Amino acid sequence: MSIVRWFMSLGLGVVGWVAPVPALAQTNQALVWDGMVKELQVKTNELTAKLSFSVTNVSAAEVVIQQARPSCGCTLVTLPGTPWRLAPGASGTIQVATDLRGKHGILNKSIAIDSTAGFQLLRIKITLPESADARTAPDQRSRNQIFALADRQLVFKGDCAQCHVTPTLGKTGEELYEAACAICHQAVQRATMVPDLKATRHPNTREYWRQWTANGRAGTLMPGFDIAEGGPLTGAQMDSLVDYLTANYRYEPAPGESVSIKTRPDKEPENSR
Repeated sequence: MSIVRWFMSLGLGVVGWVAPVPALAQTNQALVWDGMVKELQVKTNELTAKLSFSVTNVSAAEVVIQQARPSCGCTLVTLPGTPWRLAPGASGTIQVATDLRGKHGILNKSIAIDSTAGFQLLRIKITLPESADARTAPDQRSRNQIFALADRQLVFKGDCAQCHVTPTLGKTGEELYEAACAICHQAVQRATMVPDLKATRHPNTREYWRQWTANGRAGTLMPGFDIAEGGPLTGAQMDSLVDYLTANYRYEPAPGESVSIKTRPDKEPENSR
């Protein structure tokens, strides 16, 4: 069982308290939520943060919420139904639970709401008390990173596949990039060890992008996406992803600057940092 899903086997009780936060501007006029941003403060030793968002369809037409996608695998969102149909004037509630095991400090989470009325983003700020041992014990994310360093392909296995494999199925080009790459490299809470691809110095070649997307990089969290490496992408998908990256993620060297690439997949390209 994936670490980030441990809490799913636990009973989810109400914890902490919810502080109201002024709602952000709605991105569409049909669905009105009781808050676009909520804060939750939890107590020491609580394992799960649980809260809810209520919504009302204020339009004259039915609105269908097709899915609610959390920003990470440690957050579980439960809809009354999938798809969830809201008649004009109808209201309802979604439940949100976040695993707190090994975490401390402030957690920022988001939930993307996809509906026939458009896209909306709900945000959660969870504040955890700082315990004496929390400052020295590795948190959940750090433990996951340790496991990933031992097996870069772990992200494609078990429950992790729900976020890193399933969304890539049948996709190509830009749509594939959004599903396979942007989930980490363009995340709102992008980890510091995950590079911004537009700011990374690299050769503008297909060879560069194929090497690192297909094979990954040993000693880091970067997995190999090619099916031959245990990844989820077929040869045709790899070709389309390399085409998209080569065309859209070009680095423009300064005058006199040279950017080269090594051929060994277990080493970082020269000047790529």
